[in-house]
Amino acid sequence: TEYCFLPERSRILPLVHPEARALQHQMPHFRIVPHSVLSPLEERVEVIRTMNIYHRRYFEDADIARGAQAIFDSLVLGGIWILGRTAEEKKPVRNEASILRRAESGFQVLGRLNGGSELEESLKELGPHR
Repeated sequence: TEYCFLPERSRILPLVHPEARALQHQMPHFRIVPHSVLSPLEERVEVIRTMNIYHRRYFEDADIARGAQAIFDSLVLGGIWILGRTAEEKKPVRNEASILRRAESGFQVLGRLNGGSELEESLKELGPHR
């Protein structure tokens, strides 16, 4: 949707990609759930993707740790967390992400895109109720 307030134009961008929205309607087990990034979900899930959310530009380290603990507590054992950001300050602009698995004692790194998330190192201290 685009709005025109002369001399400016504003465009409303969807927060959820149309293909993801379509999957939500086609597959009952696929859900998109708006939720606070600092609180655990009511039910544990298998995959959580957080891109451009946990960032030191927006949160203090203590809040990032609280959010990461909320993710840990929201995933089933073996669940996957895709954590990353778009590095706009780098040329060319690129996505940097880590793919993490919830283990008994914390997160295990399964893979990295463009070097991984800058927050990955600080996640090593996280685990059950730390």
